[in-house]
Amino acid sequence: MESSSQDCPICMKTMNDGHAIFTAECSHSFHFHCTVSNVKHGNRVCDVCRALWKELPFQDMPPQQTHFDPSFPLPLQQTHVGPSFPLHPQQHFGPSFPLPPQQTHSSRNVPPRFQAQEPSIFDDDEPVNHESQEMHSVAKSEKFGDFGILINLKAPVTQESQNSRTPIDLVTILDISGSMGGSKIALLKQAMGFVVQNLGPLDRLSIISFSSSAHRVFPLRRMSEIGKQESLQLINSLVAGGGTNIAEALKKGSKVMTDRKFKNPVSGMILLSDGQDNYNYETLTVPDTRIPIHTFGFGSDHDANLLHSISEQSGGMFSFTEAENVIQDAFAQCIGGLLSVVVQELRVEVKCVHPALRLGSIKAGSYKVGMVGNGRSGFIEVGDLYAEEERDLLVSMDIPVIESENEMPLRNRLRVASALAAARVAVENHNHREATMLLRDCQEQLLVSASARGGDQYGAQLADELGVLMKGMANSTAYERKGRARMLSGLGGHSRLRAMYWGWGRDAGLPNTKNGKHV
Repeated sequence: MESSSQDCPICMKTMNDGHAIFTAECSHSFHFHCTVSNVKHGNRVCDVCRALWKELPFQDMPPQQTHFDPSFPLPLQQTHVGPSFPLHPQQHFGPSFPLPPQQTHSSRNVPPRFQAQEPSIFDDDEPVNHESQEMHSVAKSEKFGDFGILINLKAPVTQESQNSRTPIDLVTILDISGSMGGSKIALLKQAMGFVVQNLGPLDRLSIISFSSSAHRVFPLRRMSEIGKQESLQLINSLVAGGGTNIAEALKKGSKVMTDRKFKNPVSGMILLSDGQDNYNYETLTVPDTRIPIHTFGFGSDHDANLLHSISEQSGGMFSFTEAENVIQDAFAQCIGGLLSVVVQELRVEVKCVHPALRLGSIKAGSYKVGMVGNGRSGFIEVGDLYAEEERDLLVSMDIPVIESENEMPLRNRLRVASALAAARVAVENHNHREATMLLRDCQEQLLVSASARGGDQYGAQLADELGVLMKGMANSTAYERKGRARMLSGLGGHSRLRAMYWGWGRDAGLPNTKNGKHV
């Protein structure tokens, strides 16, 4: 903060009037109280250059003390207007306001709550806010509930050339009922002309027209120059009239796809209608062709629920073309996507590698999802992806504390070493029962540990080893004969985390131990 002789851009009054001055990070100056008032009302940008302020002024005084009165005495520790903006000694609040005596103490500008005696251990930091925090990985030692995992899919780039991209089979199902007369049928023909011109010589097109009944008026033909000419002639000959039978048209279009002898790699269907199906009053069932049907509602009188249901069940998209003159643009977007399909019938599978993990839920919009194997794995059926198209899928799970592969053998060996040390003391005092019980307790802990649940073979070996050592501590004879030697050998190896050679073979019931199993 500094004094200035210019006018305050907020109140337009001179700033050389004894009030405190605030200079923002953008170098523009204002009355401090004017700035505070603006900030309190949500304005966080400079009134001169419109720069967004990161450092905001604030006052730690009561509202009635916002404007400094010369008669209002301030305590010595309040020599600043706000904790972030200490006043310099040459500043003043008013012409007759006496400056507080300058303090020589090093903490003169530190708020009172930070002037307490510092602790010996600095563990008084505030907790980290984990809400909406993105992490690329989590520590095995941490536990998380309902942890969200984002799966991002991005399709590769398509080829620019028509000869190098994947060819498609396209069936267009067109409404030519009486309500499509006039400008509507003309715009439909224009849009279909655009579709034909953008198909390549390897693409195939079929046309279904419907009113009171449905007819296949153009078979699946390659869009060579001759194929394009013939399809355009057929499109231009369409005449509007009759009712609207969407169900029959849908069956006819699906039949084209199911009956074809040859197939291009990509298939798609387009259905356009401007009215209600007045021939079928039962719920329409979409034929299961595994081909997306993209539906277009033309104008304001179409059956949006029906068209949306058709696209939803088949994996297509429903588009509402309210303005009649944008039908070509809607077709262009759809055809552009179909011509750039680079991934087909994509099924994403998610599997939990670690045995302690289970999937909680899979959120993928309207895509079909499922979980199998008691939550150990799941799937998302994404279907087709256009070039460079992205999908975000969210999988949630509860993550327990998981010991790593290196931590599990280490902890188990240290556990065994501790049990052997305690058992040695007991057996040397001729308390064979207590020694045996100590080793048995350790053995049971190994068998129910996280490593055992995770299928750790080394933990099972340690449990077998303890079984052999318990036999050697059963009585004085067994202990003196081989028990002491075996126990000391095990104690030395486990306490020093070294590999050791056992003087007996597999017939003794203890597997041989390799260096690779040890830390």
